[in-house]
Amino acid sequence: MHIEPLHRRARGIGLAPLVDVVFLLLLFFLLAARLDPLQQLPIETRDGGGADSAATTLRLDVAADGGLRLDGAPCPPEALVTRLRARLAAEPGRTLMIVPERETPLQILVQMTDLARLAGAQQLALIEP
Repeated sequence: MHIEPLHRRARGIGLAPLVDVVFLLLLFFLLAARLDPLQQLPIETRDGGGADSAATTLRLDVAADGGLRLDGAPCPPEALVTRLRARLAAEPGRTLMIVPERETPLQILVQMTDLARLAGAQQLALIEP
């Protein structure tokens, strides 16, 4: 007696498990994503000819190598926050003008705005050289 094997048709890969995995990944990324808006510090941009008087502004010159001058006086980066905090405590409404050299890397400017925010600066102006 000879029994022939049953020929089963090959089944394709089902899409239901793939859809489930994609849905779970979507949920994971939606829940893991930061849903609140990023904290932003408004920066006013002007060209070199600002109309603000020297009495209402602080000037921070940023060199391309990271050197700082606060109102014309050299200022080491580690002392910037304490000096700015002291100046802004005396007159809280002052605008901090950040004046970079043309070759200053963007990373240094971002660090300076972060330090200014840490010091309590509410108004920043980025002056194009």
